[in-house]
Amino acid sequence: MAIDDSDDMPTDDYNRKMRALLDLLAADPIRELRILSVWRLQAFLTGWLMASQFAPEVRRRNCRLSVWLNENFDPLFHEVWFTYVINRYGDGEEGFYIALDLLFQFMDYNDNEEKKNETLYASGRCEPGLPWKCSPEEMKGYSGWHQMSVRALMEKICVRTPLYTGSWSLSQLDAYLLGWSLGSSDPCTNRHVLREFFNWVERRYSSNDGFWWEGIETVYGESKEAVDEVARLSMEFEEEERGSEGL
Repeated sequence: MAIDDSDDMPTDDYNRKMRALLDLLAADPIRELRILSVWRLQAFLTGWLMASQFAPEVRRRNCRLSVWLNENFDPLFHEVWFTYVINRYGDGEEGFYIALDLLFQFMDYNDNEEKKNETLYASGRCEPGLPWKCSPEEMKGYSGWHQMSVRALMEKICVRTPLYTGSWSLSQLDAYLLGWSLGSSDPCTNRHVLREFFNWVERRYSSNDGFWWEGIETVYGESKEAVDEVARLSMEFEEEERGSEGL
């Protein structure tokens, strides 16, 4: 199932494209995410949003989801939306499908709200209880994410990984990268590059029986050092690739 991610996407397309992405995940979650995890789902969606030029929607969506959950499910709710699911249903298969269902419900709500409040964000400020929207000046900081190379992306996110993925977990970094590649301007090429890199890391760490990151975390744990090792390996991988192309 293709998701139309052109280079020039107005934010009005957010609801339509997000719904298409959720449909894709619901149809074959193992193929897209490998592991059914709420944390990985959140990281995957954030990576896709950053690559799809919907970066401001990360903040907007998370804020509105929190308000929506508070109003419709739990008046005492004061958590980030995905921790709400994890704390109640766990971070496994049950939590994943609960989270996916909540996202679909929220998209229905969001569609209705957008129709009723077409000018809600026109001034760049929000009504009480609703999130703030990025100004055009702040939008500049998000430009170019969809056109980055895998190497450029690694350099950017490995410096402050928890800012993008929520922690130093390489599993969440993996999910973020998969989401970003799907939303990037050249998803086929970027997914191929990531797959080649992941296979290369597995060979380096002799971890062919598991996931590419498990060998690294066996040595470094879930830490900044582990992410630094991924950044170093990505540089080494790129150098090897350039060398082989020059032969």
